[in-house]
Amino acid sequence: MNNFRWGRKQVLLWTAPITLTSWILVAISNTVFSLYLCRLMQGAVESLVLTAAPIYIAEISSSNIRGALEANIIFSSTLGVFYSYFIASYFSFTNCIYLSMILPILFFITFIFMPESPYYYLMIKNELEANKTLSWLRANDNINEEINEIKKTVDDDMNRKTGFKDLFATDSDCRIFAIVQLVNSAGIFCGIVSISELTEQTFNEVPLVWFTIDQISITIAVLLSFSSFIAIFFSDTIGRRILLIVSSIALTIANFIITLFYYLHEKTSINATSYIWLLYTGLFILCIFCNLGAFQLTRAIQAEFFPSHTRATGGALTGLLASLQLFIILKIYLPIKHLFGLYMNFLIYTLLNFIFTILMIKYIPESAGYLSVMTTTMCYYWISPFYSLFTKDTQTMTVNQFALLTAVTSIAETACCIPIATLADRFGRKNTLMLVGPISALLWIIAIFTKDLAFLFISRIVQGFLLGIIEVVASVYIAEISSPQWRGTLGGYYSVFNNIGLIYIYLNGGYFNIDNYLLSLIVIPILFTVTFIMMPESPYYYFMRNNRDKAIESLTWFRNNDSNIKNEALEIENAVREDMKHKANWKDLIATKSDRRALFIVLIVTVSRYMIGVGTFMAYGNSIFGKANQKYLTPNQLSIVACLLFAITAFLASFFSDIIGRRILLLASLYGSLFSNIALAIYFYILEKTVLTTDTYNWILYVGTIGFCIFTNIGLTQLMPTIKAEYFPSHTRSIGSAFATILSGIVVFLQMYTFPLIDEYFGMYLNFVSFAIFALLGLIFVMIYLTESAGKTLAEINVDIKNITEK
Repeated sequence: MNNFRWGRKQVLLWTAPITLTSWILVAISNTVFSLYLCRLMQGAVESLVLTAAPIYIAEISSSNIRGALEANIIFSSTLGVFYSYFIASYFSFTNCIYLSMILPILFFITFIFMPESPYYYLMIKNELEANKTLSWLRANDNINEEINEIKKTVDDDMNRKTGFKDLFATDSDCRIFAIVQLVNSAGIFCGIVSISELTEQTFNEVPLVWFTIDQISITIAVLLSFSSFIAIFFSDTIGRRILLIVSSIALTIANFIITLFYYLHEKTSINATSYIWLLYTGLFILCIFCNLGAFQLTRAIQAEFFPSHTRATGGALTGLLASLQLFIILKIYLPIKHLFGLYMNFLIYTLLNFIFTILMIKYIPESAGYLSVMTTTMCYYWISPFYSLFTKDTQTMTVNQFALLTAVTSIAETACCIPIATLADRFGRKNTLMLVGPISALLWIIAIFTKDLAFLFISRIVQGFLLGIIEVVASVYIAEISSPQWRGTLGGYYSVFNNIGLIYIYLNGGYFNIDNYLLSLIVIPILFTVTFIMMPESPYYYFMRNNRDKAIESLTWFRNNDSNIKNEALEIENAVREDMKHKANWKDLIATKSDRRALFIVLIVTVSRYMIGVGTFMAYGNSIFGKANQKYLTPNQLSIVACLLFAITAFLASFFSDIIGRRILLLASLYGSLFSNIALAIYFYILEKTVLTTDTYNWILYVGTIGFCIFTNIGLTQLMPTIKAEYFPSHTRSIGSAFATILSGIVVFLQMYTFPLIDEYFGMYLNFVSFAIFALLGLIFVMIYLTESAGKTLAEINVDIKNITEK
């Protein structure tokens, strides 16, 4: 390839004069031919940049900031989009062309002073220049070790003659190429490309209400710039795998929301103006998450995965395939719009992103288990959108019966915790979790054919059993398979997927009839079963069963052949052996001072998590917002917005628990929850107990709701599973988790059952007063008793507790 022969820098420098020439051509002649020629030249420039820029950046950057620098490609790209939309909105066509000439000139003047890649110099056997370049790039840092490592890598890679066949020479090469193309395609088909390139054609027939087309174009560009800037800080600290999988799921949801809006607008007689918030919500999620995953990671993965001798060739072929895919989606976008409607384009993107999610789960299997959380979330809250349908419209049941039907799941969860803990210790964490998918799917299938009240109660009881499995086993499994530096983040995803499940429920429940709604719920348990079956058992469980070979095999799989596996395996084995010296029973939870302290801490966090109102806010969202006197959104729309806030804040908070620490986040969470509940209590007291009009006080409702969604998720909601799994030793981890789940089940039952009754007989405000009181009590106890556990192994946490109690 050219950047292999002449150098990465020289190829990139040529893009400036070519781009400038294309703008001059259009400025001189506005004919169709000149425009086509201009676009062809700019297409060639894009190909050069997509091929050479990721390689150059990867080869000049140090490993700890490579992802951030590669992410700057997308950040700079979105700034370019913003620049284009901005000048196009306020300047004439000719002036826009002149303003566009500034950037290639500025690039050429600045980039000409940059050095060539040290990899390239070593590839052409110029070691002296390679040393000078690396010394310049590292600011005269000690480069001997790094230059020797680069030289060895280049020599190994250059032993073979470079050609396209080298991309498929071995199984490893084929796998690398497949992964790069998967990520590349996921970025292209996320939907944002079509919207950015064909903005006017996408929105010209839509009653936008709040924005003009120019304003929405600029807003999209600003959101893309913001999200790409934020993404810079995450790719090297959080990791490519986690960002890719979460982004892929979010993009599937975003495209589904946009599909739903355009279907309502184009294929029904419904006034789409009332549902314009769906379009804006989908666009917001799309703009944020496209830059957190494949869209911004494509360049980094392309540069990192291909070896030196195929980096240019692989980058060129990837760029070629990307250009072909871009041409196809932009070429067919308008014909599909005219033949079927715009909704069909976004339906295609939804299905493709769903497929990409499955493929990424296969390549990145650590995320598969979280689908069990989504499955049981839907089991618990699926009835929530139908409160009015069952109690008012069809009068299928009374408010008291609905409250009991909502709460009975918690009693079933409580009753089955002990046998579930026994199952997890006897048959394994994975095998116990595998029960969730098939049973959930079967219940939804049966529910489609019968809505009998007796069956609904039986179904809710069985779903309580499934919820018990997740509460008892999932947190234990996640803690036992994750490394100390990732345990908080992975534990935080428990809350993320819980909230994604809620969004799924309210979206489908608000716009489908009950049979289609139940049919849509079957998808997630099937997806969970198909993906989770490939996951290995917990290494802790294998050590508990004295199967050392299987334990090391499992740990090797989870750590991706990390060199520190032997040390970690020995540490786990010693910790398990120490914990398993005596047979676990319920008395072991309070056998020593350290055991009692650990149990007390877990119970305080567990009770606080539920008694501040999170569960009822999710389960009775439509009821809460239905009572509020506001006119901007329907109760179901407000519930969806609240769930989106829950999901976004949980996603962001999951990155900080291992950095900031559990204790600080829990304290911040309880402080924020306290004041948010006070705000909501004040609003509903004004609404229910005074003659004041709430029109001037609606801001209190919004501030309280936003604060509640943010602060509950930055600590209590996302950290409870982590705390539960960390503080119990191995031999009581399942039993302790079961005991905490029993208590939480009782608490949730009482809260779920009494919430609508308190609302009916005393007023909604009293519920939020009680939530504020429990937030205050939890705050006091956490300040006194909780120790920091971030970054420590499970064994180290247990030692810390023992040391504190022995003082």
